[in-house]
Amino acid sequence: ANDIAKERVEDATQHLKVGDAVEAKFVGMDRKGRSLQLSIRAKDEDELQSTLEEYQSATGGTTKLGALLKEQLNR
Repeated sequence: ANDIAKERVEDATQHLKVGDAVEAKFVGMDRKGRSLQLSIRAKDEDELQSTLEEYQSATGGTTKLGALLKEQLNR
């Protein structure tokens, strides 16, 4: 359940149900068990990092969350 959300998820069935459509990142493969390893959390973290990098490129600023919030409050 570590790969469902950033916060700790004790019971995956509280967040997901069989048949739910989700977007996830491929993070590996278990050849012995013949299964794919997918991570919703890794996809979300990659998207956040990409967004922060785009913002930094566009503004020439920082990608630190505190600095971004301070910048927004000063506007």
